[in-house]
This record gives sequence, C-alpha cells and structure tokens, in this order.
Amino acid sequence: MYNFQRTFIDEILIKRLWNEYLLFVSSKNQTRVFPGCSPDLSEGSSQPLHKETMEALDHKNAMGYMQDLGKCIVEILSGIHSVEHNLLLVFCSSFQENCLDIFQRMESTEKLNENVERFIKFLFLLDQHAVQKGETWPLVDLVGPALAKSFPLIKTLDSPDSVRFIVAAVSIFGPRKIIGEFICKEFKIEHFIECFKEIFIPWCLQKNSSSNGARVELLLALICDESFSEQWDSVIAHAVKVDDVVAGARTLEPDCISVLAMLIEKAREEIRKRKVDMDLDHRQGSHSEHWHHELLDSAAASVARSFPPFEISDANFLRLVLGGAMEGDQTSFVTRSTSILIFEEVFRKLLTFVMDSTFSWVRSAGSLLIAEGIDSKLQYESSINVLGMAHFALEVLSGSFFCIKSFGNEIGLVPGLLATIWVIDWECSMASVSNDELDGESSEKTKARLGCCESVHTFRCKIGNQFFKSLSTDIRHRLGNVLIQSIKSAIFKEEKVDIDKMISLCCSWMLEVLECLCQDQFEEQILLDQFLNKSDLWPLWIIPDVSNGKRSATLKTENLSLKVSGFCL
Repeated sequence: MYNFQRTFIDEILIKRLWNEYLLFVSSKNQTRVFPGCSPDLSEGSSQPLHKETMEALDHKNAMGYMQDLGKCIVEILSGIHSVEHNLLLVFCSSFQENCLDIFQRMESTEKLNENVERFIKFLFLLDQHAVQKGETWPLVDLVGPALAKSFPLIKTLDSPDSVRFIVAAVSIFGPRKIIGEFICKEFKIEHFIECFKEIFIPWCLQKNSSSNGARVELLLALICDESFSEQWDSVIAHAVKVDDVVAGARTLEPDCISVLAMLIEKAREEIRKRKVDMDLDHRQGSHSEHWHHELLDSAAASVARSFPPFEISDANFLRLVLGGAMEGDQTSFVTRSTSILIFEEVFRKLLTFVMDSTFSWVRSAGSLLIAEGIDSKLQYESSINVLGMAHFALEVLSGSFFCIKSFGNEIGLVPGLLATIWVIDWECSMASVSNDELDGESSEKTKARLGCCESVHTFRCKIGNQFFKSLSTDIRHRLGNVLIQSIKSAIFKEEKVDIDKMISLCCSWMLEVLECLCQDQFEEQILLDQFLNKSDLWPLWIIPDVSNGKRSATLKTENLSLKVSGFCL
C-alpha cells in the first residue's frame, strides 16, 4: 500500500497535476516547460491534460480550470497529511525545489513573473482551502521551508516578483510566523523585532533598486499590531537620520526623499488594507495618526523650507505626507502644525513670485497680501530661482489643495494663499493687454513668467465655485476684500496697458469674484460697495440695467461702452 501511495504522489500528483498547474498559462501557450521538470515531461508530457478541450477554452474558462486544478491539489495534500505525513513531505520537497529553481533562473534570464504569479496564486488557494480551516501544514511543511531555502537568494535579486512572493506569504500567515521561519532559535517577540530591524529594514530600504516598491510594501506588511510603534519608529529612524534634518537647511539627499515618498505612498495603501474589515478599524496602522513621527515632520518641514534646484521627489513627498489630493482625503502623515508650516512655505514661495512681477499692480497686491497674511521674509537670488520656487509651490498645492479646508481658523493663511493664486492667474490675462515693447527687458521677463502663470490658470480653472462658497464667511469676505483691492490697483496703478481693454478685463475679474464668493445678494452688495467706493474717483461709470428681469450693467469710459451680462447689482 505504501508503494502504491508513493507512486501516486510521484507519478500523478507531482508529475501530472502539479506540473500541469505550473505549466499552464493559457491555450495560446502550450509548449512552455517549467524549470526542473523531468526529461520525459519536457519531451512529451508538457502539454496540459485534455489538450483538445483546453485549446477550446476561452481565457476566462481557462483561468477557472486553473483555479479548480489548484484547489484539487490542495485538497489532495490535505488528505495526504491526514493519512501519512511522510508522503506529504515528498510533495513539499518538490515544491521547495521548484521555488528555488525559479529564483535561480532569475539571476541569468528575464524575470519569470508568470511562474512566480502561479506560485502566489497557489499560496492563496492554500489559504482559502486549508489555512482558514485551521490546518498548519501549509506553513510548517510547505511554505515555511520553501521561504527559508529561497530567502538568501531572493535577497541578492533585484526582482519585485520574488519579493511579492514573500508579501503574499506574510498576508496569509502573518508577519511573526513568516519571520519565525528565518530564525533558528526560540522565537519571542524580541527576536521578531531584532530580525525586523537588522535584516529587513536595511534590505527593504535600499536605494536605487527596481524592486524598491515591492520591498517597501513587504516592510510595511511585516509591521504587526503588538509592536507597531516600535517597528515604525525603527523604519523612520533608518530612513531619516537625526542629523539629516536641520531647521531651514536642505540636508536630505534626493535618494532619501525618494525612499520616504515611496514609504508614505505604500503606507497609504497599507491603511486602506487595514480598514477593509470594519471590525478591525481600531487596529494599529488603520488611521494616519498612527503613522505620525517627529522625524517625518522634521523631514517634511526641511523639504518645504528648501530652495531651488528641486528634485521631482521633493514636491511628491510633500503631497503624499499632506494628503488632500481629492475632496474628503484626510489622510495626513504629519501633524496639523507641520501641515500649516508647509502651506506657509508654499505661500511664501508664491508671494516671492508675485513680488518679482513686472506689473506694479501685482507687486502692490503682493504687499497687501503680506500685510493681510503672515510675517513673510521673502528671499530670492534670481528670476530663475523665483520661477523654480513658484513651480515647486504650485506642484505641492495642486496635489494637496483640499487640505485647505481643514485650516478654517487660519484666517490669514487661507485667504492669502487663495488670493495669491487669483492674482497670478490674473497676471497671465493682464499680459495680453500690455503695451510693453516686445524686445524690452521687462517684456522678456514677463514672457519668462507666463509659463508659470498659465499653469496657475489651469489649476484655478479646476477649482469649482462650490469650493469657494463652502469656505467660512470670514475667509470669503477677507479673500474678496484682497481681490477687490487688487483689481482697483490694476486700474489705478498700471500704466503700460491698453486702458479700455484693461478696464474691461478688470470688470470681468469682478464678475468672477462675485460668482465664486457670494452665496446671496446681501454678500454681493457688500463686495460691490467696496468695488464702487466713490472716494476712489473711478474713471468709469457703471449703469445698472434690470429691464426684463435680467441683471446686467453698462461699463462706460471716455472711449469704451461695454455691456456685461450677469453683473450682479
């Protein structure tokens, strides 16, 4: 009987069913031989069973066949385990050799991602049809020994697919059990943390690797609830050295910032995973506050305060730690005070751009913004640096814009920042009515700024009116006041422009302000009273027209008579 059982394991389970599972990809690929197969399989038996039937299957049904075949194998293995443990070990030995063979081939050939994917899917079949039933053999006899044999080789490979194999195992069996397979001593929590710190953190946070993303994903998957704070502290301490973050100075290397950005990006995914089961919403790592760390705040502040040249990863890192990329995104990895500091730096950099404008009314608006906003020490060396700072600030703002809603009590910062965006956008349209000579130095500088102004215009066009109307009354009133003063400044202080076109442009700006900021006629009247202050001796007359129940106005100067519909009077 034993000989019959052994023959069944060798000839049917391993050489037929298991090898077919590994070989099978789809009906379009019927000739591939899995590494390590016996010569007779390579020559004549590498086709899937029931070849004619398989060729007729479409892709969806073929994948269903593969799932059924894998489930069949798992159930056979469960039955073997209950009858004769030594017979199970025969299959386990073949499984371990196949795993090792895949990773060995990765050293010299192209990545065998389809083969690794097949093993990963088999792990999840083990979970569904054995592990969840309380059976221990999938880890103890099969996956654990396979990982122990393969891990030294996986560490030397720069292969995301091989790392994903470990990630899948961790997701099924848990971090402590998987790491326990690599430790040849009595396993306790302190041994787990020691192994995590000494082996996995240095390996997973290596720089300049194509498998960085997969390694970081593995590192976060290995953080368990009972030691969450200690493990995350070790990760951040390794990624950000204390000496790397000094207030007001850029000391973080681009590679370090890139790794931090990837770490936070994967942590966002990890939060979503940990929130899937609402019953586990209380677990460590399921909320962004659990991931806050003093060094992370210091790193973010250091990047925000830095000056050009900027790396692509700089703005990306700040967007990721801030959150707010879309409405309702409240996942922030830094404290509220650090978030405010970052937005203050964004404000300062945009103000620097405003104060460097060739238009006097824009600079005047900048002075008003400084008086109304925060104590800003503007620092810049050249126009190139100013442009670089503005582009950087806009990248950060555009990727975290909805954070602004959480700063409702920051009466100086929020309206000031929003007003800066409006003024820069308006500079773009004001350039079209300028009378500066094309070859003048001022004109050349204006043209150099247009790229940034156009980017700001595109960004502001994406902000719906509903966003502005959702702001508090105080913020909308302060924002409206700054914008109206800026419009007046454009009319009174700007000289080298076509006056009629400029007044028409300013009136269209006023329409934008009323449309975006006013929720009712009472608020419209408050802003219009500021706009039509007679003491300003306006060089135009506004004649309201309410005939036929339509709101409009005729704007008149000595050389212009313009009908504007929708002017709310």
